[in-house]
Amino acid sequence: MEMTGKTRRVVGRGLALAAAALLMAGCTAPSSQSKAGSTAHASHGASSPAEADPSPAHDEAADPGTPAGPAPGGLDLSICEPGEGKTVTPYDDDVIPAQTIPSVPGHTTTVAGQRIEIPGVAAAVIPERVGKSGCVVEYDAPGGCLGAVEISGAYIPEYAIPERRLPDVTLPGGETLAGAVLPARTVPAQWVQGVRQEEVCQNAKDAAPGDFVASVFRPSLFRSSVFQPSAFQASAFRASATVGNDHVASFSVPSASAPSHSMPSRSFPSASLASYTVSGSGDVEELRGDDVTSYATSGDVLFGSNEDTLRPEAATALQAILDQAAAGPSTRFRVEGHTDDVDTPEYNLDLSQRRAQAVADWLAGQGVDPSRITVTGYGLTHPRADNTTAEGRALNRRVVITVTE
Repeated sequence: MEMTGKTRRVVGRGLALAAAALLMAGCTAPSSQSKAGSTAHASHGASSPAEADPSPAHDEAADPGTPAGPAPGGLDLSICEPGEGKTVTPYDDDVIPAQTIPSVPGHTTTVAGQRIEIPGVAAAVIPERVGKSGCVVEYDAPGGCLGAVEISGAYIPEYAIPERRLPDVTLPGGETLAGAVLPARTVPAQWVQGVRQEEVCQNAKDAAPGDFVASVFRPSLFRSSVFQPSAFQASAFRASATVGNDHVASFSVPSASAPSHSMPSRSFPSASLASYTVSGSGDVEELRGDDVTSYATSGDVLFGSNEDTLRPEAATALQAILDQAAAGPSTRFRVEGHTDDVDTPEYNLDLSQRRAQAVADWLAGQGVDPSRITVTGYGLTHPRADNTTAEGRALNRRVVITVTE
C-alpha cells in the first residue's frame, strides 16, 4: 500500500483519543523479517522424454510432448491465484525453446555381393519447457498500515537429452558390428522459494491531540535467480570390418549438449508511511503529517448498535469530512469497516462490510463516482484498542475512509 502524492485518511470513531489511533487501526506488531529464498533440487520435475526412434537413414524427430512440467514438490504457487484482499501481478513465463539434436544419416553398401543397410541415428528433440516466474502479491491492509507483500517461488522444469541408439549391423557370414546406446542425460528441475515482508503499522493507540506518531518502514524484497545447468551426452562409435574384398567403414555419432539456463531475480521496492501529529477539535479531528492528512469523527454518530443504517446525524459529520477533504472529480475513496469482538467473527465481518457499504453509498449520493469507491470489511481482525473494556470496544467500532488523488 505504497502512497504516492498526497494521501488523506478519513476515519469514523468515538473519542478524541481515538483520532490518533486512526492510522494504527490496531494492526499487528511491525515485523520486517522476511523468509529467505532458498534453492533446492528435484529429480522428477517433469515427465520422462520419449525415446528416439532408432530407425536409420532419415530424420525422425521425437514428439515434443507437454511444454511445462509440474511445480517441484514443496513449491506452492497458489498465492498467484486471484482472490479477495490482494492484488496479484504475474511475472511473464520464461519460455525455453525446443532443441533438435540432428540425425546422423545411415547409408547402404555392398558386402559380399549383397546390398545391406548401415543404419544411422534418428534426430531427437528436447521439448520446449516453460519456466514459471510466479508473481508478486500485495495484500490489502487497513489505514495506517503497509500491507504484506510476497514474491512467490519460481521454477524451471526438468529436461533431458533423450536416449539415442546406434543399431547393430549384421554382415553376410554372420559377423555383427556392435552398435551403442547413448543414455539419456536428465537435468532435474531447479527452483527457488518465495520471500515475504509482513504488514507493518503505525503505533498510535495511546496518542492524543498534539502527540507525535512515528513513521513506519517496510523493507524491500528480493528473490534470487534460478539456474539450471547444461547437459552433455557422449559420442558413440561402431567399428569397421572387412569381408573378403569389401570394407565396411566405421560409424561415429557426435556428442550432444543442451545449454544452461538462468531465470532472473525479482525484487519489490521498500515503502514507508510518514510521521504525523494529531490535531483538531470538535466532532471532526484532523491528523496531518508530511504527506498525509486524516479526518476523524465519532463512530457511534454513524450507526446504532448492530445497525448498518446511517443515523441522521451521521450526514453532518460525514459532510464535514467531505468538505475538509476537498475531494475533486478524480479523488478515489477506500472505505473500510471495523467492529469490536462482540458476537461471532462471521457476524462481525458481515456487519463491517455492510457498514462500509452504507458509507460508500452515502458518498455516491453526494456525487462521488461509484467506480472510484472501493469497500472492504475487516470485522474484528484489526482492533486498535483493548476489547476487554467498553471504551476499547467503542474505539474498535469504526469506519476508515482513505482518500487519494
